[in-house]
Amino acid sequence: MFESTSRRIPSYRKHKATGRARVTLNGKTYYLGQYGSSESKSNYNRLIQEWLAAGRQPTPRKNSLTVAELILAYCRTIETQLQGGRKHNLRDALRIIKEIYGACPVEEFGPKALKVARERMRNKDWSRSYINRQIAWVRRMFRWGAEEELVSGNQFHSLVSVPGIRKGTVGYRESKSVKPVASADVEATIHHLPAAVATMVRVQLLTGCRPGEVCRLLASNLDMSKPDLWKYKLVEHKEAHLGKDRVIFFGPKAIEFVRPWLRADGKYLFSPAESEEARNAEKRKARQTPMTPSQAKRKRKKNRARPWGDRYTSITYRRAIHRACKKARIALWSPNQLRHTRASEIRRQFGLEAAQVYLGHATANVTQIYAERDCRLGEEVARQIG
Repeated sequence: MFESTSRRIPSYRKHKATGRARVTLNGKTYYLGQYGSSESKSNYNRLIQEWLAAGRQPTPRKNSLTVAELILAYCRTIETQLQGGRKHNLRDALRIIKEIYGACPVEEFGPKALKVARERMRNKDWSRSYINRQIAWVRRMFRWGAEEELVSGNQFHSLVSVPGIRKGTVGYRESKSVKPVASADVEATIHHLPAAVATMVRVQLLTGCRPGEVCRLLASNLDMSKPDLWKYKLVEHKEAHLGKDRVIFFGPKAIEFVRPWLRADGKYLFSPAESEEARNAEKRKARQTPMTPSQAKRKRKKNRARPWGDRYTSITYRRAIHRACKKARIALWSPNQLRHTRASEIRRQFGLEAAQVYLGHATANVTQIYAERDCRLGEEVARQIG
């Protein structure tokens, strides 16, 4: 789509052939009425205000809006507010809607169309609970459309009339609950992991943080004012949109694992590129035969087809653990299970409230006094077991 590179406001102009007023937004011309009339000037002001409010993008009108255009407008608005898994979930849901109904006028998308999309999700072997969450995203999109006057309120309410799939419904798979991973399996896996990933596993197990949170560790965001307790406050996290703070507590054990990885260059602590370089160096060191002349002349590619990122992601982190599990010849386990393992241990030793505080599960409506008490409780847990 053509996008304007200029920051100026498109001008109110006259179309000489017809005598009508017009304005061009993002390469598309809108006719406003008789040039110089109050009606044309009012239409011009309205279009400009809508265009600016939409981030200098034209706002489609209801009578010409397609489902694909609604999806595009909604994603431009909402994706900047989402992080991690929520963004991927949104894309999963709307990709199916676009594949089936993208070219259809938005007013033709009703309860039956929503059920067809739901059936497509079932055919992809998505679990019942995941399908219900994806359908909720579709409803949110139409609610946003109603707020922006892109769809009618009646259409949104008709989609709300489609109930969620109840547990036990024939043909829908139930998701498996995440179980803690045994300590013996963790230790067996660590022996086959790169040093960076092994440290990530140990830190996650001690702190109970989420996989994405350990991947995004930065030295600049660590509060190291107390020698026996470090705090890591995340700016981007799962519940930031609810106005909640997220603090990860590092006790003495976690501090000792993290300390060797601290860096002053502002980069993430755990780098897949550096980990790969270290792995290759170890392979060269353990080489039993000398390199051939052609191997010695070989140069590493500067532009990889799939370049290493500046940090691990939840996906690459999990993939590394699964590879190590296969080498150790044990059942596959995932990073999320480390969080469940730590939660079970804290609840057993300190109670349910301590587990909620330490893992960041407190509600968003707590008072300031309650939040301070939470921090003290979290610090005490970190000092004893972290």
